[in-house]
Amino acid sequence: MALSANYILPTVKFDGDSVVSINQGDYNKWQRTRDPTNGNFMRRKRIPVSDETEPVGQKENRIQSKDKKSPGNVKQHSCTHHQVTPNAFEGEQTQDVSTEVNVLNLLIKSRLKALQNYRAREEVLLLENEKMRKEIEKQEKDVHGEVTCLLQKYERYRGAISTLTTKFEKEKALANRQFEEAKLHTEQEIKVLDAQVKNADIKLKEKRQQLKMLLSYKDREYPVHAVHIAQLQLQIDTLKKQHKRENIELKRIIKMETEKYQQNQTKDIQDIKEDAINNVMDTLQDGLKEMALQNITMKKEMEEHSEETANIIKMIPCLEKDIKDLKLDPKSDLRRQMFPHLFQEVTKCTPDMDVVLDIPVNQDMQI
Repeated sequence: MALSANYILPTVKFDGDSVVSINQGDYNKWQRTRDPTNGNFMRRKRIPVSDETEPVGQKENRIQSKDKKSPGNVKQHSCTHHQVTPNAFEGEQTQDVSTEVNVLNLLIKSRLKALQNYRAREEVLLLENEKMRKEIEKQEKDVHGEVTCLLQKYERYRGAISTLTTKFEKEKALANRQFEEAKLHTEQEIKVLDAQVKNADIKLKEKRQQLKMLLSYKDREYPVHAVHIAQLQLQIDTLKKQHKRENIELKRIIKMETEKYQQNQTKDIQDIKEDAINNVMDTLQDGLKEMALQNITMKKEMEEHSEETANIIKMIPCLEKDIKDLKLDPKSDLRRQMFPHLFQEVTKCTPDMDVVLDIPVNQDMQI
């Protein structure tokens, strides 16, 4: 496998499934450059590496190249420098190419393995994306239904809010109007109360003045007036008792006179009625007098008959009840009384009753 002189190795290498960063300076020791004087390729000076830091493949190739070198290909000089022959240069070039090939093979293998991992990951991601797509579609349907329901609710709520807003504005206007009315009424009441407070202040001043006068009166004139008031109170009590006795006596006299006048009034009315009836009867003929007397008699008889009819009507329910009782009484049934053997009641046997058999038995006569 041939490589161009200007080929630059990638700056990334793979270690299994992981990606490891590689600097460009790690490949400078294998890169060829041209000589500016003649244009031929010239080898860069090898950078000595230790056994610990040198890669394993490079170390083995370097050991093999040392074993392949013959002592005749390199001339030793007395100085510390050594001269490189064309055969040695070709061996080193072959070693470098094989090393680069090994590195590239490792890179290809790691890239293939990474590609397989990427493809497997791609399949997993495709499956997950398909699941996510289905879930998203399902969620979109659910969200669409919820959004539709929310929009419907929003429409209803917006209508309700507009109604409530209109109602609130009306109530607010009414409340403001009531507030203004209450404010005016309160201001008027405050004015009235202020006037009352002023009047109360004036009365308070007057009462204070009177209090001052009373305080001076208490010390000077009050004892004399107190004695006089006590005497007057005693006279009032005496007059009340006397007035009470006189009032009772007066009521008794009034009651007696009232009863007397009522009796006289009743007697006078009766006399007037009798005189009027006698005068009317005297003016009537004998037939009319007799008819009037008969009417009076018939009227009294009608009243008596009405009273008897009312008493009889009151007695009817009692008689009906007695008749029902007599119908239910077995003694009132003539057939049962005349033929009691035909209407004998036979008692029914119940499970808890004892059965007694009355069977005739032949008995021997004693001789």
